[in-house]
Amino acid sequence: MVKELSEKADVLEVLRGLSDGKEKHFSELATLGIPRANLARRLKELEAEGYVSRNIMPTRPPRTLYKITEKGLELYKQLLKEKVAPLIDEFTKHYPNEVEVVLRRYLKLEGKE
Repeated sequence: MVKELSEKADVLEVLRGLSDGKEKHFSELATLGIPRANLARRLKELEAEGYVSRNIMPTRPPRTLYKITEKGLELYKQLLKEKVAPLIDEFTKHYPNEVEVVLRRYLKLEGKE
């Protein structure tokens, strides 16, 4: 299932939208630029696989909130790594000096240099 989900471009976007760990209403997620029908379908799939939880509030009209699960956060990190790593490798090939400068700044900020 992970492979199938990773092939769907909007899965990464949905998980990114939920990656802060806060509950979000469907309308908040609809601002991600995914067509609403696709978003609804993706959320159902992700919920069925345990990557997203759904909380229906007993209000009128009912309010549905979505939140990423630990399993979903791990999937998000995995997909992000798979999508970003090739870009970093390509950038490093063409701009090695710039990568070194950025790495030094990062290490300095982290206090590791």
